[in-house]
Amino acid sequence: MRVMVLASAGALGGGCASSQVASDEMRVAESTRQVVLASEVEWEPLNPARGDSSPKAGTLWGDRNGTGATGFLVQFV
Repeated sequence: MRVMVLASAGALGGGCASSQVASDEMRVAESTRQVVLASEVEWEPLNPARGDSSPKAGTLWGDRNGTGATGFLVQFV
């Protein structure tokens, strides 16, 4: 009985050690955080066809009209 418990503990410990090595090898890309002040946001019509009644959109990053990821704020009027 004692031999089986020790063997099981050794197998579990060995599995944990190998996963720790794998996580040490992973590198995370350096973050590129940037603070954007409210006064720096350029507001544009979210739907230009609606004219002045259109909500405004302030793009923080990316291209709202493109296919990639983007972040923006919406200001409802």
